[in-house]
Amino acid sequence: MIQTKLDDRDDRIQYSDGWGVAGSEHEYKGTTTSTATKGAKFTFEFNGTSVSVFGTLPEATRPSLVSVHPHTSYTVDGGDPVFFSKKLADSIQYRIPFFVKGNLTNGTHTLVGTCVNDGSQVYIDYLIVGAPDNPPIDVSDSPQPNTGPPSSESSESVSSPPVSITSPYSQPPAASSAASSSISSPNLTPHIATIIGGIAGGFILVFIVLALFLWYCRWKRIEYMMSIRRSFSLSSRDSQTSSESLSKSDRNSLVSLPSDIIIYREGRRSLQSQPVSLSASSWNGNKIY
Repeated sequence: MIQTKLDDRDDRIQYSDGWGVAGSEHEYKGTTTSTATKGAKFTFEFNGTSVSVFGTLPEATRPSLVSVHPHTSYTVDGGDPVFFSKKLADSIQYRIPFFVKGNLTNGTHTLVGTCVNDGSQVYIDYLIVGAPDNPPIDVSDSPQPNTGPPSSESSESVSSPPVSITSPYSQPPAASSAASSSISSPNLTPHIATIIGGIAGGFILVFIVLALFLWYCRWKRIEYMMSIRRSFSLSSRDSQTSSESLSKSDRNSLVSLPSDIIIYREGRRSLQSQPVSLSASSWNGNKIY
């Protein structure tokens, strides 16, 4: 619903004789139109589905005015009048609804307000007209199909863009566009799949590096064992060669022993200070007899 507020001085409001001007800073645009003349009227033609009249009630400055209430009547399209009357108070009352009419057909209507009694001032401050968000389409103005070339008037009516009226209570287009953009946001599944693939690739790379390291350690161990076997084979071959050479020449050769070897002979032990020459035939095991 679109609501339009009109000041009492609007040119669309027509006043009869007997009306004057007034106003204060507390009233809409600081103006009012007043009358105390019985039968004084105002006429207002509008397009919409509702209309309201607001005014000011003066204070009861004299005891005689307390019993004289502002009394007005209102009709729409010549219908039954609706009366308004309210007792005055000790202070001024602003923005008082004098008349409210709704549920009208969307179209052109005529409002007539009338001062019913004398002796009490009636102050009209402003009017409010209500209209739907989407005005009705006048079918009579739409171009009719024909076989001939369209006239200039029909072409202008077809090509003219439609007038859109925005209500202050309706949702702005930006909100709907934001909602649609949030709905059409891209799916995040491919991004998550990329992260999972990267993590899996990292685990595979670590596994391959670990396998190569274990293979290298095993290869080094095999090489070490083979080197030990080669050393052992060489030492056994040298020992065998030495024993064979000794057996061939031990008959007439002598063995020179160092001076610190203990020689056991006839149950006595003596430390030879000089090298002793013995035949290889007297060598038996680890002792010399």
